[in-house]
Amino acid sequence: MQTINVATWNIGSLYQNYEKNIRYLERMISGQQIDILCMQELPRIPELLESICRWGGFGNHLFQVTSESHVCRENDMGIAIFSRFPLVALETVRLTKPTVPIFYKGREEFWHDKYFLAASCDFGEKKGIVVTGHGFPFHRYEMENEENYHIIRPPFEELDAWLGQLESRFSLDMFCVSADLNYPTPLQFMPDAARRFTDVFAGQATRPTGRKTDTVLIPEGVSAPEMINIPCQEDGETVFDHYFIMAGLQR
Repeated sequence: MQTINVATWNIGSLYQNYEKNIRYLERMISGQQIDILCMQELPRIPELLESICRWGGFGNHLFQVTSESHVCRENDMGIAIFSRFPLVALETVRLTKPTVPIFYKGREEFWHDKYFLAASCDFGEKKGIVVTGHGFPFHRYEMENEENYHIIRPPFEELDAWLGQLESRFSLDMFCVSADLNYPTPLQFMPDAARRFTDVFAGQATRPTGRKTDTVLIPEGVSAPEMINIPCQEDGETVFDHYFIMAGLQR
């Protein structure tokens, strides 16, 4: 039975200490047996994309700009899929931005564009769809409550409908969503996906704050016998503000 290791990692805090963090990034990627690596808040730096491919032995990658970076203004942020297997971009979706004003630490901010990227992946024995993306950080603005359900609901409903459309249009052997959805229980707002997918890391913290915001969704009939959830720390200090998580998928 073929095992495919699919990982997701948000590296938006790369710029907090670039030289130290880039070294950690290299050690982590080169030290894991990763078949598909989905990344979020990845700076659009061609040299960095090339380095990640080299570190992980990835012969294929796709990159989608999502918005101006909220971390380092001179760079665009994006999402990416790196793969040892051939990749073909299928399509992207941009979630509708909430229309309410948002404030963080007393300062008004703007909603960044949030994209999701779907690709077909040829595993040899099987072919599948891999989706990655980045959800709205509602927790940052204290919007994770029932009073703000109407704010949270539309983006997740759009994502739910899009995943269903992908599955109906592209009939492949496997389907996986590996993303930072920025919400601990996204499937509660995605009734169609909830009937067909399992959140592998449900109930587990994926950030040093104890929050669960990162997700690997797999459909019925696919198992994840091996799961890795690694706090990104070095010498007792947090290196990245999201953990590295990976599931070994079998079908």
